[in-house]
Amino acid sequence: MKNLLILLLCTFFACQDSNNKGKEILIDNTNISNFAAMDSLIERIEVIKLETNLRSIINNNFSKILLNDDYVYWIEYGYEGRITIFNRKTGRFVKQLTPTGEGPEEFSYITDVSMLESNEIELYSNPQRKLIYYSSDGTFARERNVLYNFDKRIYLDNNTLINHYNGPSADYLGQDLDHRLIVLDSNQKITNYYLPFQFKNNTITGSALEFSVHKNGVIIYEPFHPNIHEINDKKIFSLKYNLKFKKNNPDESFLTQHQTIAARHKSALKDDIPMLNLVFENDGFLIFKYNYIKNQSRVAVFDKKKQAFIINTNALVYSKWSWPLIIPASSYKSGLVFSYSAETFISLCDNVLSTAMLDEIKPVRNGLKKSDNPIIMVVKLKDKP
Repeated sequence: MKNLLILLLCTFFACQDSNNKGKEILIDNTNISNFAAMDSLIERIEVIKLETNLRSIINNNFSKILLNDDYVYWIEYGYEGRITIFNRKTGRFVKQLTPTGEGPEEFSYITDVSMLESNEIELYSNPQRKLIYYSSDGTFARERNVLYNFDKRIYLDNNTLINHYNGPSADYLGQDLDHRLIVLDSNQKITNYYLPFQFKNNTITGSALEFSVHKNGVIIYEPFHPNIHEINDKKIFSLKYNLKFKKNNPDESFLTQHQTIAARHKSALKDDIPMLNLVFENDGFLIFKYNYIKNQSRVAVFDKKKQAFIINTNALVYSKWSWPLIIPASSYKSGLVFSYSAETFISLCDNVLSTAMLDEIKPVRNGLKKSDNPIIMVVKLKDKP
């Protein structure tokens, strides 16, 4: 009876994978504009000057940027990682959380940071298998241990979360869970899982999935095999978009340059394909960032109503201000986040500052020094063109 149940469950998951091929979208990456205006997509732009003092100094390197109505969280992963918290309205420094140890209320490593619906910040430290929760201003609230290691985590609802598992173990079907995206209930019991394309033949090891949150839910995408997935109300994974590039990457060293995973296992991939590293979706648009040649990113915007690309470019601009938004650094529920070093921001202001942008930009430019903390632009996008 037990063997029959396992067989039925395996058949169920296999059917999900084979029957849902997703919508195929062809990306013409042979005809790219150097700049493209995104004015028609923008509802509002917010400029945040992050305070610089001895306690708040950061550089332009980050792992993640999170936002809520009150705060900006500049996050760096690792043993020397930190979470630097700034007031969103004023840019003033609030607090910095850094590794201090392995005792109560301490962590030794920052693996991932998530924001809960309650606006609490959840920090995961992999070496300790510990989750630490902070109030939105960085005050310690509680902590707990987890059963499974992971490198990325996001909540689907009040009880269920996504875990990108990293490390061998066995699931309730007796199969290896290494590198699978798994769904756990509130008791940490596995209720479903998805095996990314790269790992179906056990040929590649490493991180394979990324998450983006938008107002309608969660997007899951595979950087080295451009599939975009969603999870329905029953927590079943389904392939939503299957991205195809008209021309694959001509640079033989591209994958080696970008990910150790590809350098070790490049032969497991059929083609040198561009790598997705950001996806955003709302009711009107599908926006993604991809690397085509080393050290160069591009942005593509797909109009869901027209079923066509309206932007495919090396850099975005806001022509109302004559301002180069360049390439988004990250996304949030309602739009995109752009980050500029202080030196770059000063240079841009001095060269393109126009009357139309004086009220928003001039107060930020005044008194700004090249050594100051980065400047953040939060771009809220329209739901439809």
